[in-house]
Amino acid sequence: MDIGELIRELRTAHGWSQARLADEINARHGTTLTREYVARWERGKVAPRGFYLAALSSVLDVPLAVLEDPMMRRAFLTDVAGTAIAPVIASDLLAKGFAARGWRCGLIPRGR
Repeated sequence: MDIGELIRELRTAHGWSQARLADEINARHGTTLTREYVARWERGKVAPRGFYLAALSSVLDVPLAVLEDPMMRRAFLTDVAGTAIAPVIASDLLAKGFAARGWRCGLIPRGR
């Protein structure tokens, strides 16, 4: 995933528009970033560097290394996906496991 896609994913995960992301950066860092410039980052027309990578890191609450290094991005996204999916899978497994055990013990009638 390139940096633009990551910015878009993180921004939408916060529920923010491009304008809101620009406003958040401007408010915290005293810049005059525009929605259009955020759109250029996301489309890969321009890559944020230095100062703006640090600003994105602080505003989007992601380690700076993730924004700077493509390998760190991959590991970060894998970890985030695992963290988001694991509780759902565990819940399903527990529910099915308890249901199967209850059925075998006669606590849950067959057919449920």
